[in-house]
Amino acid sequence: MSIQRFLITGGGTGGHIYPALAIAAELKARHPGASFLYVGGARGLESDLVPREGYEFVALDVRGMSRRAGLGALVSAYKAAASVFKAIGIVNRFAPDAVIGTGGYASFPVGAAAVLCGRPLILHEQNVYPGLANRVLARFAKGVAISWESSRSGFKGPADVIHTGNPIRTSMTKTTRPEGEARLNLAHGPFTVLVFGGSQGAVRINEAAVGAMKLSEGKGVRYILATGNANFEKYAGRAEAEGLDFARDFEVGGGANYVVPYIHDMAAALAASDMVVSRAGALTLAEITAKGVPSVLVPHPYVPDDVQRKNARAMEESGAAIAIEDAVLDGAKLSSVVDLLAGDPARLGAMGEAAKKLATPHAASMVADLVEKHMRGEDAR
Repeated sequence: MSIQRFLITGGGTGGHIYPALAIAAELKARHPGASFLYVGGARGLESDLVPREGYEFVALDVRGMSRRAGLGALVSAYKAAASVFKAIGIVNRFAPDAVIGTGGYASFPVGAAAVLCGRPLILHEQNVYPGLANRVLARFAKGVAISWESSRSGFKGPADVIHTGNPIRTSMTKTTRPEGEARLNLAHGPFTVLVFGGSQGAVRINEAAVGAMKLSEGKGVRYILATGNANFEKYAGRAEAEGLDFARDFEVGGGANYVVPYIHDMAAALAASDMVVSRAGALTLAEITAKGVPSVLVPHPYVPDDVQRKNARAMEESGAAIAIEDAVLDGAKLSSVVDLLAGDPARLGAMGEAAKKLATPHAASMVADLVEKHMRGEDAR
């Protein structure tokens, strides 16, 4: 089978980008001679992350659609329409054998262009409740891969919908705890709590983590807090003002805790941790479940369609997580939950096992199967 050209799209946040890159890596492994083009937003993380992975990247001047009437809605609608026309030109020039979209505002014009140009469109949805771009495009797609079985009812139309799980980087499942500790220069021993709020950080989670560090002094608990680049100096300064023993980066090491701007080696950090405190984005949940790490989830209260709260609820109902509302999270609340789990190894272990049961380590392979199936013109409907 001579398959040579794949166009990938999806972006805005890591939750859309990393699954797209995992799918691209699987297709690249199957088709070493293939050409790949990634089309995303000029302002999204994809403009930085994708070229780092060695893929050709083309940017569109598009942004999230405003859901309120007014000038902002008109501007975003205009940019979306203009981006569709630009995307049609890109699709016609690249002539892909398949277009794979992973959602986010940047994926809509490319998906629409694929449909208008008669190219097979295959979508991947990460969240329990499908995002707007995927809900609309699914009516015209050949196939849709979903991360949660309960998402199936969110898609209308004739598309071939299959449950694959959420594709993640292979390093997430292969890194052992000793390897993770060694890569991050961490001493073995303390009960380790990994805290992060996504690629940009989260103010409420940062506040709670610094407070919990103070309350956990002398309890044998180590916090690793990734604040987000924009918030790093503020919360490192706050930790310093509290008199906390911490290191500002992994290379220096030596602190009882760590406050860092960003964790580039998340596979190592997850492997080295006993539990995670985070938002409930789909990619985060895929990585947590792949490693079987118990979690405390603090869903972002303002994401479209309330998808993070729905994600967190699904994890909590499975026994893999404890969900805490953003509005009630503080240092005392977080410290009490950490104390509860650190003091109850049986419950912690059960949560880890429940998380593993939700994992789908072969998701990227299953999505690639779906892509190839519809490139061959097979139709299971």
